[in-house]
Amino acid sequence: MKKKAVSKILAGILAAAMALSMAACGDDAGEGSSTGSSTPESQNEDNSGSGEESKADSQGGEESQGGQEGNSGSAPMSITVALPGDPDVEKGKDLFDRLVADVNEYTNMNAEFKFLDSNTYFAQLGLRFAANDVDDVMIVNPDAAFWSAAVGGTYKVKVDTLDENGNPVMEDVLDKEGNPVKDDDGNVKQQVVQHEEERTIEGSETIFWDITDYVDDYDNLAMIPEATRAAASYNGRLYAIPRARNLARNGFGFRKDWCEKLNLAFWNKMEAGEDPTWQDFYDMLYAFTYNDPDGNGQNDTCGLYIDSWNDVWNIVMMWFGVPNEWGIDANGDLIHKTQTPEYKTALKEIRKLFEDGLVNYGVSGVDDFYTVKAGGARNGLQESKGGVGLQVLDDMRKVETTLESNGVGGATPEEPIFWLGGYVLTDSGNNEPHCLPTNGFSGMVAISKKNVKTEEQLRQVLQFLNDINDGECMNMLEYGWEGVTHEIDENGYVKVWMPKSETEERDQAKLDAAGVKTTTWNNGFNQIIAFHTAESNARPYTVAPPEGEVQKREQELLEIDIPYCVPNYGISFTTQTYKDHGKELDAIIKGSGVGTDDGQLASKSDRGVQWNYILGEIDDAELDATLQSWWEAGGEQWTKEMNEAYHAAGH
Repeated sequence: MKKKAVSKILAGILAAAMALSMAACGDDAGEGSSTGSSTPESQNEDNSGSGEESKADSQGGEESQGGQEGNSGSAPMSITVALPGDPDVEKGKDLFDRLVADVNEYTNMNAEFKFLDSNTYFAQLGLRFAANDVDDVMIVNPDAAFWSAAVGGTYKVKVDTLDENGNPVMEDVLDKEGNPVKDDDGNVKQQVVQHEEERTIEGSETIFWDITDYVDDYDNLAMIPEATRAAASYNGRLYAIPRARNLARNGFGFRKDWCEKLNLAFWNKMEAGEDPTWQDFYDMLYAFTYNDPDGNGQNDTCGLYIDSWNDVWNIVMMWFGVPNEWGIDANGDLIHKTQTPEYKTALKEIRKLFEDGLVNYGVSGVDDFYTVKAGGARNGLQESKGGVGLQVLDDMRKVETTLESNGVGGATPEEPIFWLGGYVLTDSGNNEPHCLPTNGFSGMVAISKKNVKTEEQLRQVLQFLNDINDGECMNMLEYGWEGVTHEIDENGYVKVWMPKSETEERDQAKLDAAGVKTTTWNNGFNQIIAFHTAESNARPYTVAPPEGEVQKREQELLEIDIPYCVPNYGISFTTQTYKDHGKELDAIIKGSGVGTDDGQLASKSDRGVQWNYILGEIDDAELDATLQSWWEAGGEQWTKEMNEAYHAAGH
């Protein structure tokens, strides 16, 4: 189970050498550097004394940390790890202690995993940050409270309202209609009244490490994609490890069977391994709208079926070479997407789709897009009202599985009729692939400075988090132990044993034979995994891939489209102009949305210039005039400040 000792020792030597190098050049690290940070309390239990002594050491004794080396070849360092989950996760779970012991052995660490109530975990973080009541490693969200704790600033938290005697003020719990909610005995439920208060953390009192200059020293953590780093950073600096989620999730789905019936170039090219063009895409939408693809003799289908999701066109804009909000111009400066020729080109092509009636807008028997709530386009596609959708790939994949279950068009897992794609090629996009990425993460793993007070200790914790993301350790955290919680099938895939499974009754017998009383022993441990892994540390085995062809296609796109994801180069930078006027600037471009809560088309003043142009409400001259007003209303100053921050970060 343990890593080879040689690799551990080499890693320790490299870490020590890097630590000396970093210390020597600390004066050049810049404002956001973690070198020379304040020295909070230390933690290093030796577990040789009584419980009280150990607890005291972990909370205060600065002398207890002395003499420790990095993870490699050193005595284990004691840390606490806070995770959202079930506070009682340890109780009655016979394998919990074994998992903790084995993870600690693998990582050469003495980590205490503390599961805190997931219902209140994140809501309590702001108060904990203000009181410096933090664990050594914590799962955090990139919100105002965390950024204030990392770089300094003011944020708002919800606190209980107290009366003059210091008792909580109570109020009735109401349902959506405003009626009191009663318990089983007929009594009205009550809850504590809360109000917002501001908390401020001064820059000199920040409580989380800046890890920007360290993560690339660790083989797994170095795998964090550029787009994800940018999204998880603050003014170009990384203060936590982002927990990976699929980056290339966005794309489109389309009726492959309709393409085959109408002999369209779009599918013919894809089937031949070629990338289709925007003209191919347009021709497909046109044929799906006007050439009766379902063969019922009625004009009741549209090419593109969308909903009121306000950012739907960002997927298409990437294809045309439009920046992902902030791009880089020829001078190496940040440029907002609205100031590029590609932006106007994309808008004109999208507008043409509406002009030619290729979208669910005014089509007989098809819901107008603004009446469909965000995320609801899938339903119309499943009902064959439209032939193409723009959404996250998982939603598009579900269209196919529903068509299969409903027996539409003879669809089967082996012969799907709804297929997936990530991009099409355009002239303005230099006929190169471009995809709209997600932020690429959900939640972050942060290291506090309360007890991890030195660079040497920071490196130990980073090595621990790096080792957690080794394939072998991830397998243990997620699957457990072969012959105890899972088996490896004849194809080399892991099969986790499930209790009382209807499909595999034998699983329960195997668990009983292994002495496993519950299979919830590892609930929540996956929260600490960041899922960034170097190829050399890949999982020794994993679950079997999906069997259905469209499922395989989805997994393929999630991987092969990653290099084509367009980073938002300005996503991590915050400026005063945007703080003061960001809502107004965004409203000029995107408005508050295209649909209202009651399914009506939003007023022209609420839709923003982008939607108004797409819908043909304004012409080119009005578009140019509105974009100029955006520039004069603060866009110019915002761009100036963004570039100052961007270049100050070393770009």
